[in-house]
Amino acid sequence: MIGIHLILIIYLTVFVSAEVCTDSDGIDFYKKGVAYGEHSDANGTRIDLWEDYCIGNFVYDFTCETNVNPGASEINVWAEIEDCPNGCSDGACVGKILNYSTKVTCTDSDGGVDYFNKGITLPSLEFEIHEDVCALYPEGQFEPEYVDSCLGDDCVVIELFCNPYYTLSDIFNCPNGCENGACMSIDDVLDYPTSITCTDSDGGENVFKKGMVEPSLLEINEDVCALYLEGQFEPEYVDSCLGDDCILIELFCGLGNTANFGFYSGCENGCENGACIGTCTDSDGGENPYEKGRTTPSLLEINEDVCALYLEDQFEPEHVDSCLGDDCILIELICDSNKADFEYVECEDGCENGACIRKANFESCFDCELGGKCYPLSYRKDGKFCSENDVFINYSLNGEVCENNFECDSNVCVSGECISAGLIEKVLNWFRRVFGDQ
Repeated sequence: MIGIHLILIIYLTVFVSAEVCTDSDGIDFYKKGVAYGEHSDANGTRIDLWEDYCIGNFVYDFTCETNVNPGASEINVWAEIEDCPNGCSDGACVGKILNYSTKVTCTDSDGGVDYFNKGITLPSLEFEIHEDVCALYPEGQFEPEYVDSCLGDDCVVIELFCNPYYTLSDIFNCPNGCENGACMSIDDVLDYPTSITCTDSDGGENVFKKGMVEPSLLEINEDVCALYLEGQFEPEYVDSCLGDDCILIELFCGLGNTANFGFYSGCENGCENGACIGTCTDSDGGENPYEKGRTTPSLLEINEDVCALYLEDQFEPEHVDSCLGDDCILIELICDSNKADFEYVECEDGCENGACIRKANFESCFDCELGGKCYPLSYRKDGKFCSENDVFINYSLNGEVCENNFECDSNVCVSGECISAGLIEKVLNWFRRVFGDQ
Protein backbone atom coordinates (compact mmCIF):
# COMPACT_ATOMS: atom_id res chain seq x y z
CA MET A 1 0.00 0.00 0.00
CA ILE A 2 1.36 3.39 -0.98
CA GLY A 3 1.28 5.90 1.89
CA ILE A 4 -0.95 8.94 1.45
CA HIS A 5 0.73 12.18 2.53
CA LEU A 6 -1.30 15.17 3.60
CA ILE A 7 -0.11 18.36 5.32
CA LEU A 8 -1.94 20.17 8.08
CA ILE A 9 -0.71 23.68 8.96
CA ILE A 10 -1.44 25.16 12.39
CA TYR A 11 -0.64 28.83 12.92
CA LEU A 12 0.38 29.91 16.42
CA THR A 13 0.41 33.56 17.44
CA VAL A 14 3.61 34.73 19.16
CA PHE A 15 3.56 37.98 21.07
CA VAL A 16 7.33 38.59 21.20
CA SER A 17 10.21 37.67 18.93
CA ALA A 18 11.51 34.87 21.19
CA GLU A 19 10.37 31.60 19.57
CA VAL A 20 11.28 27.94 20.20
CA CYS A 21 9.83 24.96 18.38
CA THR A 22 11.13 21.42 18.94
CA ASP A 23 10.04 18.01 17.66
CA SER A 24 11.12 14.84 19.49
CA ASP A 25 11.03 12.44 16.51
CA GLY A 26 11.15 14.54 13.33
CA ILE A 27 9.16 12.88 10.55
CA ASP A 28 9.03 9.26 11.76
CA PHE A 29 5.68 7.60 11.17
CA TYR A 30 6.72 4.54 13.19
CA LYS A 31 7.59 6.44 16.39
CA LYS A 32 5.27 8.52 18.54
CA GLY A 33 6.71 11.99 19.06
CA VAL A 34 5.88 15.33 20.63
CA ALA A 35 6.27 18.78 19.06
CA TYR A 36 6.28 21.73 21.43
CA GLY A 37 6.45 25.51 21.08
CA GLU A 38 7.70 27.86 23.78
CA HIS A 39 6.23 31.36 23.78
CA SER A 40 7.18 34.28 26.05
CA ASP A 41 5.07 37.33 26.81
CA ALA A 42 4.41 39.76 29.65
CA ASN A 43 2.67 37.01 31.63
CA GLY A 44 5.60 34.59 31.45
CA THR A 45 6.44 31.53 29.35
CA ARG A 46 3.79 29.22 27.87
CA ILE A 47 4.54 25.79 26.43
CA ASP A 48 2.15 24.16 23.97
CA LEU A 49 2.49 20.45 23.19
CA TRP A 50 1.23 18.46 20.16
CA GLU A 51 1.50 14.66 20.39
CA ASP A 52 1.33 12.45 17.31
CA TYR A 53 -2.02 10.58 17.19
CA CYS A 54 -4.02 8.12 15.11
CA ILE A 55 -7.35 8.42 13.32
CA GLY A 56 -8.21 5.01 11.93
CA ASN A 57 -5.21 3.81 9.90
CA PHE A 58 -3.86 7.35 9.52
CA VAL A 59 -1.11 8.78 11.75
CA TYR A 60 -0.83 12.55 12.29
CA ASP A 61 2.93 13.26 12.77
CA PHE A 62 3.52 16.79 14.10
CA THR A 63 6.80 18.62 13.49
CA CYS A 64 8.20 22.15 13.30
CA GLU A 65 8.34 24.20 10.11
CA THR A 66 11.85 25.20 9.09
CA ASN A 67 13.05 28.47 7.57
CA VAL A 68 10.91 30.71 9.78
CA ASN A 69 11.65 34.32 8.74
CA PRO A 70 13.43 36.40 11.42
CA GLY A 71 11.02 38.70 13.21
CA ALA A 72 7.98 36.80 11.99
CA SER A 73 4.87 36.96 14.19
CA GLU A 74 3.88 33.32 13.63
CA ILE A 75 5.35 29.87 14.27
CA ASN A 76 4.18 27.04 12.03
CA VAL A 77 3.64 23.52 13.37
CA TRP A 78 2.55 21.11 10.69
CA ALA A 79 1.37 17.52 10.69
CA GLU A 80 2.14 15.10 7.87
CA ILE A 81 -0.59 12.48 7.57
CA GLU A 82 0.46 8.96 6.56
CA ASP A 83 -1.78 6.02 5.63
CA CYS A 84 -0.17 3.22 7.70
CA PRO A 85 -0.07 -0.04 5.68
CA ASN A 86 -0.29 -2.20 8.84
CA GLY A 87 -2.57 0.07 10.85
CA CYS A 88 -1.94 2.81 13.43
CA SER A 89 -1.66 2.49 17.21
CA ASP A 90 -0.91 5.04 19.93
CA GLY A 91 0.37 7.76 17.61
CA ALA A 92 2.59 5.57 15.39
CA CYS A 93 2.35 3.21 12.43
CA VAL A 94 2.47 -0.48 13.32
CA GLY A 95 5.28 -2.56 11.88
CA LYS A 96 8.65 -1.27 13.09
CA ILE A 97 10.15 -1.96 16.53
CA LEU A 98 11.91 0.73 18.49
CA ASN A 99 15.08 -0.56 20.10
CA TYR A 100 18.12 0.63 21.95
CA SER A 101 20.07 1.40 18.77
CA THR A 102 17.28 3.43 17.09
CA LYS A 103 18.80 6.85 16.48
CA VAL A 104 16.44 9.74 17.11
CA THR A 105 17.18 13.39 17.67
CA CYS A 106 17.27 14.44 21.33
CA THR A 107 16.97 18.11 22.27
CA ASP A 108 17.63 19.90 25.57
CA SER A 109 16.48 23.50 25.85
CA ASP A 110 19.14 24.42 28.46
CA GLY A 111 21.96 23.16 26.24
CA GLY A 112 22.95 20.05 28.20
CA VAL A 113 24.03 19.55 31.82
CA ASP A 114 23.25 22.93 33.38
CA TYR A 115 22.20 22.73 37.03
CA PHE A 116 21.42 26.45 37.24
CA ASN A 117 18.93 26.74 34.34
CA LYS A 118 15.73 24.76 33.98
CA GLY A 119 15.57 22.81 30.72
CA ILE A 120 13.10 20.67 28.77
CA THR A 121 14.48 17.47 27.20
CA LEU A 122 12.69 15.58 24.42
CA PRO A 123 12.10 12.77 23.72
CA SER A 124 11.74 11.45 27.27
CA LEU A 125 9.65 8.31 26.87
CA GLU A 126 11.68 6.39 29.46
CA PHE A 127 11.18 9.01 32.18
CA GLU A 128 7.99 10.15 33.87
CA ILE A 129 9.23 13.74 33.54
CA HIS A 130 10.56 15.71 30.55
CA GLU A 131 11.93 18.78 32.34
CA ASP A 132 14.43 19.50 35.11
CA VAL A 133 12.81 19.34 38.55
CA CYS A 134 13.68 19.96 42.22
CA ALA A 135 13.34 17.03 44.61
CA LEU A 136 13.93 15.84 48.17
CA TYR A 137 16.08 12.70 48.29
CA PRO A 138 16.80 11.64 51.90
CA GLU A 139 19.31 8.85 52.45
CA GLY A 140 17.66 5.44 52.25
CA GLN A 141 14.64 6.69 50.29
CA PHE A 142 13.96 4.57 47.18
CA GLU A 143 12.81 7.39 44.89
CA PRO A 144 13.11 11.19 45.05
CA GLU A 145 10.06 13.30 45.94
CA TYR A 146 9.38 16.09 43.44
CA VAL A 147 8.92 19.56 44.97
CA ASP A 148 8.66 23.15 43.70
CA SER A 149 11.59 24.24 45.90
CA CYS A 150 13.83 22.87 48.63
CA LEU A 151 16.86 23.61 50.81
CA GLY A 152 19.27 21.43 52.79
CA ASP A 153 21.31 18.25 52.49
CA ASP A 154 18.44 16.28 50.93
CA CYS A 155 17.70 18.95 48.30
CA VAL A 156 18.63 17.90 44.74
CA VAL A 157 17.90 18.87 41.15
CA ILE A 158 17.09 16.09 38.67
CA GLU A 159 18.85 17.34 35.53
CA LEU A 160 17.80 15.82 32.19
CA PHE A 161 20.16 15.94 29.20
CA CYS A 162 20.87 14.23 25.83
CA ASN A 163 23.53 11.62 25.12
CA PRO A 164 23.11 12.19 22.14
CA TYR A 165 20.07 10.25 20.86
CA TYR A 166 18.13 9.61 24.07
CA THR A 167 17.48 11.19 27.46
CA LEU A 168 19.69 10.63 30.51
CA SER A 169 19.49 12.17 33.97
CA ASP A 170 21.84 13.41 36.66
CA ILE A 171 21.01 13.88 40.35
CA PHE A 172 22.89 16.84 41.78
CA ASN A 173 22.84 18.33 45.29
CA CYS A 174 22.02 22.06 45.30
CA PRO A 175 24.03 23.50 48.26
CA ASN A 176 22.13 26.79 48.14
CA GLY A 177 18.70 25.33 47.46
CA CYS A 178 16.65 24.51 44.37
CA GLU A 179 13.71 26.37 42.91
CA ASN A 180 11.64 25.79 39.76
CA GLY A 181 13.88 23.03 38.39
CA ALA A 182 17.26 24.76 38.89
CA CYS A 183 19.88 25.27 41.61
CA MET A 184 19.55 28.79 43.02
CA SER A 185 23.21 29.91 42.98
CA ILE A 186 26.55 28.91 41.51
CA ASP A 187 28.55 30.14 44.52
CA ASP A 188 30.92 27.54 46.01
CA VAL A 189 29.45 24.79 43.79
CA LEU A 190 32.25 24.09 41.31
CA ASP A 191 34.05 21.78 43.74
CA TYR A 192 30.94 20.55 45.57
CA PRO A 193 30.78 16.72 45.41
CA THR A 194 27.59 14.93 44.44
CA SER A 195 26.43 12.78 47.36
CA ILE A 196 24.28 10.49 45.21
CA THR A 197 26.18 7.36 44.05
CA CYS A 198 24.78 4.99 41.44
CA THR A 199 25.27 1.26 42.13
CA ASP A 200 24.64 -1.80 39.95
CA SER A 201 24.65 -5.14 41.77
CA ASP A 202 25.71 -7.14 38.66
CA GLY A 203 28.74 -4.91 38.00
CA GLY A 204 27.47 -3.17 34.85
CA GLU A 205 26.24 -4.49 31.51
CA ASN A 206 26.18 -8.17 32.47
CA VAL A 207 23.39 -9.96 30.61
CA PHE A 208 24.00 -13.29 32.39
CA LYS A 209 23.36 -11.97 35.89
CA LYS A 210 20.31 -10.16 37.20
CA GLY A 211 21.25 -6.78 38.66
CA MET A 212 19.57 -4.01 40.64
CA VAL A 213 20.45 -0.36 39.95
CA GLU A 214 19.94 2.46 42.44
CA PRO A 215 18.92 5.22 42.17
CA SER A 216 16.53 4.72 39.27
CA LEU A 217 14.15 7.26 37.77
CA LEU A 218 12.82 4.53 35.46
CA GLU A 219 9.67 2.55 36.25
CA ILE A 220 11.91 -0.42 37.11
CA ASN A 221 15.13 -0.68 39.11
CA GLU A 222 16.31 -4.18 38.15
CA ASP A 223 17.01 -6.22 35.02
CA VAL A 224 13.88 -7.88 33.61
CA CYS A 225 12.89 -10.28 30.81
CA ALA A 226 10.29 -9.01 28.34
CA LEU A 227 8.37 -9.83 25.18
CA TYR A 228 8.65 -7.15 22.47
CA LEU A 229 6.33 -8.07 19.60
CA GLU A 230 6.59 -6.40 16.21
CA GLY A 231 4.50 -3.25 16.19
CA GLN A 232 4.20 -3.21 19.97
CA PHE A 233 4.89 0.24 21.44
CA GLU A 234 6.30 -0.97 24.78
CA PRO A 235 7.72 -4.34 25.91
CA GLU A 236 5.70 -6.63 28.19
CA TYR A 237 7.55 -7.77 31.33
CA VAL A 238 7.62 -11.56 31.85
CA ASP A 239 9.34 -14.01 34.21
CA SER A 240 10.87 -15.95 31.29
CA CYS A 241 10.76 -16.08 27.48
CA LEU A 242 12.34 -17.66 24.39
CA GLY A 243 12.33 -16.76 20.70
CA ASP A 244 12.67 -13.79 18.37
CA ASP A 245 10.41 -11.56 20.50
CA CYS A 246 12.27 -12.33 23.74
CA ILE A 247 14.48 -9.53 25.07
CA LEU A 248 16.34 -8.58 28.22
CA ILE A 249 16.01 -5.03 29.56
CA GLU A 250 19.47 -4.54 31.05
CA LEU A 251 19.88 -1.69 33.55
CA PHE A 252 23.28 -0.13 34.27
CA CYS A 253 24.82 3.03 35.73
CA GLY A 254 25.40 5.41 32.84
CA LEU A 255 26.31 9.01 32.32
CA GLY A 256 24.24 11.05 34.73
CA ASN A 257 24.98 8.95 37.83
CA THR A 258 21.64 7.14 37.65
CA ALA A 259 20.02 4.12 35.99
CA ASN A 260 20.07 3.81 32.21
CA PHE A 261 18.96 0.83 30.12
CA GLY A 262 19.42 -1.11 26.91
CA PHE A 263 17.18 -3.55 25.02
CA TYR A 264 19.09 -6.78 24.33
CA SER A 265 17.61 -9.31 21.90
CA GLY A 266 20.52 -11.78 21.79
CA CYS A 267 19.50 -14.25 24.53
CA GLU A 268 19.98 -17.28 22.25
CA ASN A 269 18.91 -19.74 24.97
CA GLY A 270 16.14 -17.55 26.32
CA CYS A 271 15.76 -15.19 29.27
CA GLU A 272 14.81 -16.14 32.81
CA ASN A 273 14.53 -14.13 36.02
CA GLY A 274 16.12 -10.99 34.58
CA ALA A 275 19.13 -12.62 32.89
CA CYS A 276 20.08 -14.42 29.67
CA ILE A 277 20.51 -18.18 29.96
CA GLY A 278 24.06 -19.20 28.97
CA THR A 279 27.62 -17.85 28.88
CA CYS A 280 29.65 -15.46 26.71
CA THR A 281 31.49 -17.14 23.81
CA ASP A 282 34.13 -15.86 21.34
CA SER A 283 34.58 -17.92 18.18
CA ASP A 284 38.25 -16.95 17.67
CA GLY A 285 39.23 -17.98 21.18
CA GLY A 286 39.74 -14.52 22.69
CA GLU A 287 42.37 -11.93 21.79
CA ASN A 288 43.22 -13.21 18.31
CA PRO A 289 43.69 -10.25 15.92
CA TYR A 290 44.61 -12.50 12.94
CA GLU A 291 41.28 -14.35 12.90
CA LYS A 292 37.82 -12.81 12.64
CA GLY A 293 35.71 -13.79 15.63
CA ARG A 294 32.08 -13.51 16.67
CA THR A 295 31.21 -12.80 20.30
CA THR A 296 27.78 -13.63 21.68
CA PRO A 297 25.82 -12.34 23.34
CA SER A 298 26.83 -8.70 22.83
CA LEU A 299 25.27 -5.48 24.11
CA LEU A 300 27.62 -3.55 21.84
CA GLU A 301 26.48 -2.24 18.46
CA ILE A 302 28.52 -5.03 16.83
CA ASN A 303 28.95 -8.72 17.67
CA GLU A 304 31.98 -9.58 15.53
CA ASP A 305 35.49 -8.25 14.93
CA VAL A 306 35.60 -5.40 12.41
CA CYS A 307 38.20 -3.23 10.65
CA ALA A 308 37.94 0.51 11.18
CA LEU A 309 39.51 3.87 10.40
CA TYR A 310 40.14 5.97 13.51
CA LEU A 311 41.32 9.42 12.47
CA GLU A 312 42.87 11.87 14.92
CA ASP A 313 40.21 13.92 16.76
CA GLN A 314 37.49 11.61 15.39
CA PHE A 315 34.82 10.85 18.04
CA GLU A 316 34.18 7.27 16.95
CA PRO A 317 35.95 4.88 14.55
CA GLU A 318 34.42 4.31 11.11
CA HIS A 319 33.78 0.66 10.25
CA VAL A 320 35.28 -0.43 6.89
CA ASP A 321 35.81 -3.70 4.98
CA SER A 322 39.59 -3.15 4.76
CA CYS A 323 42.19 -0.48 5.53
CA LEU A 324 45.92 0.24 5.64
CA GLY A 325 48.02 2.94 7.30
CA ASP A 326 48.42 4.72 10.63
CA ASP A 327 44.65 5.21 11.08
CA CYS A 328 43.83 1.55 10.40
CA ILE A 329 42.72 -0.46 13.46
CA LEU A 330 40.91 -3.66 14.32
CA ILE A 331 38.04 -3.59 16.82
CA GLU A 332 38.65 -6.93 18.53
CA LEU A 333 35.71 -8.30 20.53
CA ILE A 334 36.43 -10.48 23.54
CA CYS A 335 34.62 -12.04 26.50
CA ASP A 336 35.52 -10.28 29.75
CA SER A 337 33.81 -11.18 33.05
CA ASN A 338 31.26 -13.21 31.05
CA LYS A 339 30.19 -10.27 28.87
CA ALA A 340 31.23 -8.91 25.47
CA ASP A 341 33.90 -6.20 25.55
CA PHE A 342 36.33 -4.82 22.98
CA GLU A 343 39.82 -3.45 22.48
CA TYR A 344 41.50 -1.47 19.69
CA VAL A 345 44.38 -3.26 17.91
CA GLU A 346 46.77 -1.46 15.52
CA CYS A 347 47.23 -3.50 12.33
CA GLU A 348 50.73 -2.67 11.00
CA ASP A 349 50.20 -4.48 7.70
CA GLY A 350 46.55 -3.59 7.24
CA CYS A 351 43.20 -5.04 8.18
CA GLU A 352 40.79 -7.01 6.03
CA ASN A 353 37.44 -8.71 6.75
CA GLY A 354 37.65 -8.27 10.51
CA ALA A 355 41.24 -9.44 11.03
CA CYS A 356 44.74 -7.98 10.90
CA ILE A 357 46.78 -9.08 7.88
CA ARG A 358 49.59 -11.33 9.07
CA LYS A 359 53.03 -10.26 7.84
CA ALA A 360 54.98 -13.05 6.13
CA ASN A 361 58.17 -14.28 7.82
CA PHE A 362 60.27 -13.49 4.75
CA GLU A 363 61.27 -10.16 3.24
CA SER A 364 59.60 -10.59 -0.17
CA CYS A 365 57.68 -13.20 -2.12
CA PHE A 366 57.17 -12.82 -5.86
CA ASP A 367 55.00 -15.93 -6.21
CA CYS A 368 52.39 -17.33 -3.80
CA GLU A 369 52.44 -16.73 -0.03
CA LEU A 370 50.61 -19.16 2.26
CA GLY A 371 51.02 -19.58 6.00
CA GLY A 372 54.12 -17.39 6.08
CA LYS A 373 55.89 -19.40 3.35
CA CYS A 374 56.61 -18.60 -0.31
CA TYR A 375 55.69 -21.15 -3.02
CA PRO A 376 56.62 -21.08 -6.76
CA LEU A 377 54.26 -21.02 -9.73
CA SER A 378 52.47 -24.37 -10.34
CA TYR A 379 53.05 -25.63 -6.77
CA ARG A 380 50.14 -27.89 -5.76
CA LYS A 381 48.99 -27.97 -2.13
CA ASP A 382 45.78 -28.91 -0.28
CA GLY A 383 43.57 -28.96 -3.38
CA LYS A 384 44.95 -25.69 -4.75
CA PHE A 385 47.78 -24.55 -7.03
CA CYS A 386 49.95 -21.43 -7.21
CA SER A 387 48.55 -19.42 -10.11
CA GLU A 388 50.05 -16.76 -12.38
CA ASN A 389 48.24 -14.17 -10.25
CA ASP A 390 50.47 -15.14 -7.29
CA VAL A 391 47.61 -16.60 -5.25
CA PHE A 392 46.51 -20.18 -4.52
CA ILE A 393 43.26 -21.14 -6.28
CA ASN A 394 41.24 -24.37 -6.39
CA TYR A 395 41.98 -27.13 -8.90
CA SER A 396 39.86 -27.16 -12.07
CA LEU A 397 37.59 -30.21 -12.35
CA ASN A 398 36.85 -32.60 -15.21
CA GLY A 399 35.68 -30.75 -18.34
CA GLU A 400 36.74 -27.31 -17.16
CA VAL A 401 39.04 -25.03 -19.18
CA CYS A 402 42.79 -25.26 -18.50
CA GLU A 403 46.15 -24.25 -19.92
CA ASN A 404 48.53 -26.35 -17.83
CA ASN A 405 48.42 -29.82 -16.27
CA PHE A 406 48.97 -28.47 -12.75
CA GLU A 407 45.69 -26.53 -12.96
CA CYS A 408 43.63 -29.74 -13.10
CA ASP A 409 42.52 -31.95 -10.23
CA SER A 410 43.76 -34.93 -12.26
CA ASN A 411 46.98 -33.05 -13.16
CA VAL A 412 46.20 -33.69 -16.87
CA CYS A 413 45.15 -30.97 -19.34
CA VAL A 414 44.35 -32.09 -22.94
CA SER A 415 43.33 -29.67 -25.71
CA GLY A 416 42.54 -26.95 -23.17
CA GLU A 417 40.29 -29.19 -21.04
CA CYS A 418 40.87 -31.03 -17.77
CA ILE A 419 40.59 -34.83 -18.12
CA SER A 420 39.26 -36.91 -15.24
CA ALA A 421 41.38 -39.51 -13.49
CA GLY A 422 38.85 -42.19 -14.51
CA LEU A 423 39.28 -41.41 -18.19
CA ILE A 424 43.08 -41.50 -17.85
CA GLU A 425 42.85 -44.91 -16.19
CA LYS A 426 40.70 -46.20 -19.07
CA VAL A 427 43.25 -44.98 -21.64
CA LEU A 428 46.11 -46.63 -19.73
CA ASN A 429 44.18 -49.88 -19.53
CA TRP A 430 43.58 -49.75 -23.31
CA PHE A 431 47.31 -49.33 -23.90
CA ARG A 432 48.00 -52.23 -21.58
CA ARG A 433 45.62 -54.46 -23.49
CA VAL A 434 47.10 -53.40 -26.86
CA PHE A 435 50.67 -53.93 -25.78
CA GLY A 436 49.70 -57.14 -24.01
CA ASP A 437 48.21 -58.56 -27.26
CA GLN A 438 51.43 -57.89 -29.11
